[in-house]
Amino acid sequence: MEAIATSWADLSMVELYLLFSLTTAIVGYIRVFAPIYKKLLVRRVNNLVTTSPALSNLIFALLGFITSPLLFVVLVVPSVNHKFMNAMYDSLSAPD
Repeated sequence: MEAIATSWADLSMVELYLLFSLTTAIVGYIRVFAPIYKKLLVRRVNNLVTTSPALSNLIFALLGFITSPLLFVVLVVPSVNHKFMNAMYDSLSAPD
């Protein structure tokens, strides 16, 4: 029986980019969207983001996957992260 494990050298550029995009989207969800979403719930903001959590999670995950190079900068640079999270909270806390 052959081993299923593969080395990084065997992956194509597309596969590496897909892996990068997936991991960046997951970390972005955990470090950016989840804290903002919890803050919205604590402050009892009532809009589409808080009333449809599954849709909000799906949209953020897909956008994080598509825009992963930009999201990576937000995750790595603390000043950009702080500005982005404040701007995102302000836009998501607005009433419908």
